[in-house]
Formats: sequence, structure tokens, C-alpha cells
Amino acid sequence: MSDIERIIKDRIFALPNPTSGAKEWFCMARERILGPYDTRDLATLALSDFVKSCEQRGDSGGRSEEDEAEFRKWLNAETDRIQGESGDQS
Repeated sequence: MSDIERIIKDRIFALPNPTSGAKEWFCMARERILGPYDTRDLATLALSDFVKSCEQRGDSGGRSEEDEAEFRKWLNAETDRIQGESGDQS
């Protein structure tokens, strides 16, 4: 597992809903925690969308260009995997 995969693994997590006890998924960005989502995959896609919106604003989140490239490569591959499994190519 690469360093970036370990970082992402730590940024996507599940917690039980305090009322229902159902598992809810969240993703942690530097700026805030996003969620809850029904699945890990949905949390990953939300993180991807959030990163894209930051990139559009020119916000690298303080990452070096090398870290940013590795993070983007991993996130794009993970997004493609999720969309391929669901048949959603949007």
C-alpha cells in the first residue's frame, strides 16, 4: 500500500448513527468532514468531487506538486473503479 493509499484509508471512515445504529460513512478533508454517506464508495466519490472543486479554485490544500499528482492519480483510479462497478460513467 502506498503512502497516499494509507492517507486516503485514514480519511474515509464509518461511524454508527447515534439514533439508528446504522453505519454511516464520512470523508475527512483538511477543511472539514463530509458526510454522512450510505457507502464507502459514495464517501470516496464525495471526496473526489470536493478535491475537484478545490482544484477549480486553485486550492492545493497545501500539498506539494508531487503529493498532489500522486493523490489525484489514486483518486481518479478509485473513482473510475467505483463508476465502473456501478455502470455509471457520468
